[in-house]
Amino acid sequence: MHAPTADFINCLFSHSFFPLINKPTRITPTSATIIDNIFTNANVTNTHDSVLLYDDISDHLPIFVSLKSNSMGTADKEKYISKRFYDEESKRNFLAFLQNYNWEEAIECTACADVNG
Repeated sequence: MHAPTADFINCLFSHSFFPLINKPTRITPTSATIIDNIFTNANVTNTHDSVLLYDDISDHLPIFVSLKSNSMGTADKEKYISKRFYDEESKRNFLAFLQNYNWEEAIECTACADVNG
């Protein structure tokens, strides 16, 4: 194994971080490498699904991980429902918030990254 790669993996393992992606995520005619890293220190036994979407649209495969949580029991899940309301009052409140927000700090930020490259 490439020495810097081994150091990287050993460092993560020593802090109880384990990879959720273990198949190549970039495939070319001459190589297949794992360039996308998703690590967790959560107990991942039967608690996640990681998926690579194989397609020839790119040499870089889309990936995602779905984590299953056991933090709420069935009764709690049925008790709480999150919703977002897109009614006219919500739109007016959002526009009022944007208009009344002090944007000077964001506009004058010198430490911010240059989005234009």
